[in-house]
Amino acid sequence: MQVLPETWIEVAWARRTGKVLTWPAKGIEEHPDGDGKSLLHLVVMKDGVKGLIPLPEAGVGAEDGELGPREARNRLRYLVGQPVDFVVTWCHEDTLTFRASRKKALEVKARDAWLRLRPGERVEALVRRPAFRKEDRRVAGFVVEVDGVEGFLPRGELSWGWVDDPLKLLRPGDRVVVEVLEADRERGRLVVSRKAVLSWEEQVKNYREDGRYAGVVTRVTPRHLVVELEPGVTVTARHMKVGIPGVGDLIEVVITGIDPERKRLLGIAVRPVK
Repeated sequence: MQVLPETWIEVAWARRTGKVLTWPAKGIEEHPDGDGKSLLHLVVMKDGVKGLIPLPEAGVGAEDGELGPREARNRLRYLVGQPVDFVVTWCHEDTLTFRASRKKALEVKARDAWLRLRPGERVEALVRRPAFRKEDRRVAGFVVEVDGVEGFLPRGELSWGWVDDPLKLLRPGDRVVVEVLEADRERGRLVVSRKAVLSWEEQVKNYREDGRYAGVVTRVTPRHLVVELEPGVTVTARHMKVGIPGVGDLIEVVITGIDPERKRLLGIAVRPVK
């Protein structure tokens, strides 16, 4: 008689009771659907037990079939390596495999979460994937998950300073404390802010007026430069007397003003740093 591993017993019990399980996503595979067509599946695995979550049940917005193959695969790919919730929908004891639905698990968790989510509340969010603007594919923010509710963390709410590359500040799988800006259950809309929980004064406490610091140019305009001193801390600096640096150049700036009301550092670009 086959001795079943404890993990499988957990899976079988979850199938009977509808309990939500949380396992790490291990990979992506293609398997035939009911019509024999190839369908992407998210793979979860634990202690030799393997589960498959079909794309329409993966909770990545692919339920209506409007996602293209590339975008669908990308959304699944961002889940690989992250913990995912799921409800077991079918299991096969002989092969220790099962099928599951992340979509149903999120629906179960979200019912309770929506009762608690209110503007001004601080919660922990799990970063799931970057959200890109359609027109230029620049990062517009991040899709996050708060207790089963999918939300949006806009780029402008990441930090008090200009963030040139959001993916240097946050990565899929990161957990961050955020403040709820908007929670609309009827529309299924949740907007959160990381900036709202950060103290600007705490971020810039290591910088002083008249201090000279090295930073990377992240933006060039006719009137000034934006220079990143560290992720999330930027100084708006007047141009150097000679020469105009380019984006990505390392330069030295002098801080000429610290403005707590507008939450800005002001400065003058001095010279390139070789």
